[in-house]
Amino acid sequence: MIFKIKAIVPIDNKLITEKINAAYLTKYNTEHNIKYAKGIVEEKHTQRTMEFLIEVE
Repeated sequence: MIFKIKAIVPIDNKLITEKINAAYLTKYNTEHNIKYAKGIVEEKHTQRTMEFLIEVE
């Protein structure tokens, strides 16, 4: 099965960024993961947040 995927920058990106960052820091809070979680919540990465939508025909 092949799906058409559409990638967009969420309209509410600025509103959801804080919640997304909190989720990453909560989920990846172990000694081995925390440095990566702290990196991914930096602004240079959050500006690239994408939403992927499956187009249903």
